Amino acid sequence: MTRDWLATPRRQAAIDLALALAAATAASIGTALVAGHAVPGTPMPDWRAYALLVLGGAVLALRRRNPSLVLAVTATSAFLYDLLGYPGAFFTIAFVLALFSAMAARRRVQALAAATALFAALVAVDLVSPRGHLLDATGALWFVGWLVAALVAGEVARGRADYLAEVERRAIEAERTREEEALR
Repeated sequence: MTRDWLATPRRQAAIDLALALAAATAASIGTALVAGHAVPGTPMPDWRAYALLVLGGAVLALRRRNPSLVLAVTATSAFLYDLLGYPGAFFTIAFVLALFSAMAARRRVQALAAATALFAALVAVDLVSPRGHLLDATGALWFVGWLVAALVAGEVARGRADYLAEVERRAIEAERTREEEALR
């Protein structure tokens, strides 16, 4: 029996829902604020832009049940958002959170492949697009930094969870051994 108050399925679902709403809201509001100061010629966010941002954030509610699906949906929504030429802001925040979740769920290969594929796809879009979010060295470094941070944090979270599970297993085993010793 776990002692972690966050570990109940109901609380985890509530946390995932809150995270999904916060990511979708932050991406939408952040993008709207950036769009207000956008470079001339950049399309202002419309219903399609916000639909992609909200989809990317909302799917995070499923991150514990199906991290692979969440990773794919968030990567696709971020790619389509960039492909349609909307202003750059927080449109990859849901993907970074999905990347963390995939790493924490032991989906290392999928997470690394998704991060590499999305980075390459965004660079490819930016090479043919005049606005270039990632062609700027600073923007590319920031994005790669966030990807690496999400990968490392996910791996650390997985390691911590494994460590705590092992400590709990050993404590249960020690208690069982003490009870057997007492019976002898």
